[in-house]
Amino acid sequence: MLAVAIVAFGVVLATVLSPADLFSYGPIFSLGVVALSFVPLVGYAGQVSLCQLSIAGIGAVVWAHLGEHGSPWALLAAVVISVVVGALIALPALRLSGIYLALGTAAFATVLDQWIFTLPAFHVLGIRIALFDQGSMTAAGPRFFGYQLSSESQLMVFAAVWLALATLAVAALRRSRFGRRLIALRDSEAAYAPLGGSLLVAWVFTHWFWQTADLKKVILLSAWVAFAGQIGDLVESALKRSANVKDSGTLLPGHGGFLDRIDSLLFGAPALWLVLALGSLWR
Repeated sequence: MLAVAIVAFGVVLATVLSPADLFSYGPIFSLGVVALSFVPLVGYAGQVSLCQLSIAGIGAVVWAHLGEHGSPWALLAAVVISVVVGALIALPALRLSGIYLALGTAAFATVLDQWIFTLPAFHVLGIRIALFDQGSMTAAGPRFFGYQLSSESQLMVFAAVWLALATLAVAALRRSRFGRRLIALRDSEAAYAPLGGSLLVAWVFTHWFWQTADLKKVILLSAWVAFAGQIGDLVESALKRSANVKDSGTLLPGHGGFLDRIDSLLFGAPALWLVLALGSLWR
């Protein structure tokens, strides 16, 4: 019933609102999909993520670049890429929750907002790459069976239909085995120490030894690197499970092997290099 009501409400709004009002209120159903994404993580698992709009922004960039002619394949590509990015961000959620997951996802959102989405055009192997040309992009409406959705009213109804489908999907997730696992998800104290410790060290280092640095940027950078380090730890653990071994080696007895000591660096170091490399583009 709720899904039907959402679609009906979208049709009513698309019918009665003026073109100017449609432009102002058109995004409500699209933002509703973003807001609905909080339900599985916050409502079911009791965790807080602060990068949903960033993931939606990634999907918008993909669609703007690939969907110039409204191809449904471009829409599918935008969904798939957004899902892949969301899945990569969700990996640390297996061991983080509460304020620590919120800080990690906030750091990711800040990196996208401050360093990725604002990148000027650059060339890689002779290929020009531009995310946002002059700070904005033009996106066409999707085309289905030779018919392109171009007006504000059509796009509003289209977004309402997808919000209704997303509502049904979230309800089905709640009743599924995976949904029950989300509800049973609990905090991992072992994951708190690295992230909390890195933020403390960042504050102490900035306060006592690097007083000219921007404390906010240093803390966000520390959270970003610690967040990436958790992914490295999870990947290394997955590799050991796939090989059906407990330790990665015998070089450091009692420590699980040498790889266990540097697993966080596998993703933490590249994450730091990425931020520093992207920052150099503005110099």
